[in-house]
Amino acid sequence: PCLFGFNFLAFVQPMGKGSCILDLEDFIVSDNLLPLGSFAILLFCTRKIGWGMDNFLAETNQGKGMRFPRFLAFYMKYFLPFVILGLWIHNLIVRFWG
Repeated sequence: PCLFGFNFLAFVQPMGKGSCILDLEDFIVSDNLLPLGSFAILLFCTRKIGWGMDNFLAETNQGKGMRFPRFLAFYMKYFLPFVILGLWIHNLIVRFWG
């Protein structure tokens, strides 16, 4: 669709006047799939329904080098999901009503 958006589909303006199909694709991927994908991975790594925090720490602390600190588990479980969702919602508000 992006290829045709600059040719015979140039009249399509899905995000308003002056936009093109590439703007819609950028909105879908950059503004929605990336933040929601990181949110899903965060929940999977920290919740018991997924991998679990203990398994996550065991995996990341294998081998040599810097260790992932256990005290960040609370931050990752209870604070970071709200940060990601807050940024996603803020971005939508700015995009459509700001």
